[in-house]
Amino acid sequence: MCEHTDRARNPAPATCLDVSFAQPENQGRIISNRRSSIYCEECGTYWRVWPDLHIAKYYITSTCQRTSLTSCLNGFPYRRSVLRDIDTIIDAVSQMYPAAEVTQWQYVWPGDDDGLWWFSLPGDAVNSIQIESYSGMCPFLVETDDPCCENARTATTVEEATLLITEHFARLTP
Repeated sequence: MCEHTDRARNPAPATCLDVSFAQPENQGRIISNRRSSIYCEECGTYWRVWPDLHIAKYYITSTCQRTSLTSCLNGFPYRRSVLRDIDTIIDAVSQMYPAAEVTQWQYVWPGDDDGLWWFSLPGDAVNSIQIESYSGMCPFLVETDDPCCENARTATTVEEATLLITEHFARLTP
């Protein structure tokens, strides 16, 4: 079940995703990880599915998440629910830097830690900033290779995490 809210954040009908329509991610390759993927037609959320383990988890990235959060007026009637702090941070950063790219760590097995996100400007993955939280909720460990800043800082609020990311981007743009 992919749960949703409408644009006003009121509960909306959930979508029952049919795992039989999930596409294998490693077609033609013999590997032990039999992960598949499926998209929700109502909100654009990308789901990773391990059918033989009966596990499905959503994946947060700018191409999927921005579609379901910021651009829901342009194609999807609903947003994914329940939103976590990372969703709010991605939304706030994309409001200030619409071209910003966000990538979540894609783990192999469903038990692996997936609480790592990289924020970067288009074409500049070298100067990315990463935030980490096993739950997607505050606090976040924020790390960058920027020589003018501390390597690792802790953001205890959504606003603080958003500020650290946008300040990093501001130093990179003329």
